[in-house]
This record gives sequence, structure tokens and C-alpha cells, in this order.
Amino acid sequence: MYGGRANCGKSDVLLMGALQGISVPTYSALILRRTYKELTKPGALLHRARSWFLNSPARWHDESSSFVFPSGASICFGYFDCDDDFGQYKSSEFQYIAIEEGSEFEPDHIRKMFGRLRRTRDFPKSLPLRFRIGTNPGGPAHDFLRKRYGIEETDRFPEGSPAKFIDTAEGDYRVFFPAHPKDNPGCIWEEYQRSLAELPPITRMQWEDGIWIQDTDGRCYPNYEKARRVPRLPEGHQWSRGLSVDIGASNNCALACAAWCPDLPETFCEWTSEPTGLDTPRDLANQIKLLDSRDHYEFIVGDHGALGKGYLNEMRKWFQIPIINAEKNDKAGYIKLLDGAYANGMAVIVDGACDTLDEQSKALLWKDAQQKEEKPGMRNHSCDAWLYDWRRAHHYSHESKDETIAGMDDIELKLVTARNQNLRQSNKLGMRLPEWYR
Repeated sequence: MYGGRANCGKSDVLLMGALQGISVPTYSALILRRTYKELTKPGALLHRARSWFLNSPARWHDESSSFVFPSGASICFGYFDCDDDFGQYKSSEFQYIAIEEGSEFEPDHIRKMFGRLRRTRDFPKSLPLRFRIGTNPGGPAHDFLRKRYGIEETDRFPEGSPAKFIDTAEGDYRVFFPAHPKDNPGCIWEEYQRSLAELPPITRMQWEDGIWIQDTDGRCYPNYEKARRVPRLPEGHQWSRGLSVDIGASNNCALACAAWCPDLPETFCEWTSEPTGLDTPRDLANQIKLLDSRDHYEFIVGDHGALGKGYLNEMRKWFQIPIINAEKNDKAGYIKLLDGAYANGMAVIVDGACDTLDEQSKALLWKDAQQKEEKPGMRNHSCDAWLYDWRRAHHYSHESKDETIAGMDDIELKLVTARNQNLRQSNKLGMRLPEWYR
């Protein structure tokens, strides 16, 4: 991976890397952006490649979105915005894959593309398989890439900083090359700094200084990392549980289990998962029955939109699963309520059992500044399953200790009683009154 600072020549590096194999007849390279629009806009990588190859023997082929060179080698340009986009690469074979602005991709999409990096036995061993990423900090894959390449939020990369090498369990290694303004002699850095000065502070630190800190602006759940975590459900309580199912069109479904008890106000996310192999309503019904035999759910709720409607109807009709439709009205509003519950400790995560929720909640973005809709194409199945579970699991049977003071008269007692009731109600809804009001 190469990057950190902006405008240091990342796109040129990726394109030059692709050109290193064009003398090999069976060589095929792929360069990806997240969306087709980002790939084709003026000044983008495809536009740059056209200008580079204008007077060369390379020929552009519209049907394959690729340049083919006299040797037979090719450089293809593609995009990967949602799970369905992966279908266009399923039978492909590339010896070089480059991802531009890698932090804007879903982590799972980056992982999937490694499955397309391969070669045959007769391919020259002198040209290794290569996977390259160019990126700035920030975006859905920020944490994934930072951890993958061993970058700490406290790391600083002044001019002359060496590359970071990470050994893997398989005996390979990963390398991060920090970008520096002098890498790109065509950039007037001092002038560009004046433009960067207009950016929000964290974005400026990311792009100007190459510091790998995450900006929570634009994230659906900016408080998720503040959520209280426990190693297991607290002992000594009588737990009730609810199960939620979110049906995905291309990667089966997500399951989430909510837990609560009469004497605690919090709702606990006990676990989330996205199991494979649940390809039919029968498969899912059998899985639900197995889980219910262990946990005895108070309710089972499912997403009845799109593909989910057929699944839920089939499970009710043929498999006697008492699954109810998830409440989906005002989804954006309830996302913000759940995020508030993370901040004030009313939504608690069982640590180590909610990996799919962790990954998605840290990356899920709003579509735009209006924050009314999630960004299309981003993975959110576990987030949705837990959101539906949390909405349904709001419980009103627990008893909080009321504040009482000896010697109160009737008027004082009424005021304090009303205050306690309001606080209990606010806590149960995942909200708390501000300290100054209390």
C-alpha cells in the first residue's frame, strides 16, 4: 500500500505498476475504483491512461474496458461498489490488481479481489503476482487498512520515513510506503497546502500530514466505538432474549440476538453473525429452530423488505416460525437513537461475539450530509439486524432505584416521583436528560 498524504502521485504509481508486465502475452492487469463514475470522470485514472497511451500501439476495447498491447497483454479498468459488482470478476484471472482510493472500498470487497489474483504454471516466474493499493486515510476501510499494514494512529511519517514491513503467518509480508510531497515533482505543494487549509481539521491532518486518524463525520454510528462492552452477560439475572434476521440478496442473511432482564435498564447485543449456507427458507427456519431450542426467544423479528418478504412468508406458512415483521419506519431516526444509546451506555456490546457488527458499524456512512439514508452499496446487514432487535427489545418492566429523601412532604414527594419516572422513561428509550437539567 502506498499513500497517506494527498496529491503525491498514487494514481501514477498504480498505472506504472500495471505497465510493468505488458511484454508478457498472457499478462492481465486490473485497476479498480469504487464506482464507475469515479473511474471515468475527467482527470481520473482511466482518463490519464488514455492520455498516456494516445500515441502508443495499445488499443482500447470498449466491451472489456481494457487496453490491449501488441504482445496480447491487457490492462482492464473496473469498479466494485456493491456485492453484485463482484460477478463481473468471478471467472477472471489477473496477475496485477490495483485499487485506487482503497479506503473508500468495503473491507470485504478488498478481501474478495485477492481471489482473482492468480497465474498458470507457464506464466513467467520472473514477474510476481502483485496486489497494490493507493489511498488516503479515512473512509469505510480506514481501520481495516490501518490494522492490516500495522499503522498506529500515533504514527507520523516525516520526509525520509522508511516503509513499514508486516510479516504474515503465511510467511509473506505486507509493505506500507508513506507518501511524501517530493514523490510528485509535478505538484506545487506550497500552493496545494493553501487549498488543504480550507478542509475540516481531521481531514486536513489525514491529507496534508498523512496521519491515520478516523473522522467520525458522515458515519451512521459515530459513537459505536464509545459503546460499553462486557465479556459476557452479567451473572445473577434472569435474561430474556429476542432474535432478529436481516435477509440479504447476495450474501444470505445476518442474525442478531438481543438480551435484557427485569432489573437492568440496558439492552445487550449478545451476538451477531452472518452465516453462510442459509440459501433457502428451509435452511433459515432450521437454523432459527436450533437457536430457539437453546435460547427460547421472546420474539423473532425479520426484515420483510425485498427478498425478505418471501422468506418470512414461507417460514410462517411451511415451517411454523412465528416471525414478525421488523419495524422499519423512520429508520434514520432510530439509527441516531441507537447511536445515542451507545454514547450513554444503554446499548451494550458483548465483546468478541459481535465481529460482524463491529466491522460494519465502524464503517457505515450516510449517503449525504442530510443523513436520511445510508450510503448505497455498503454492508449493513448485521447493523440492521441489531437495530431491528434493539427497537423491539425496549422493555419497561425493570425497576430502577428511585431517589428518596427522608422527611419529604407531599409536594416534594410528588416532584421527585415525577422526576424519577421521567428519568426511567428516558433511559429505556436510549436517551438521557443532560446533566445541567438534572
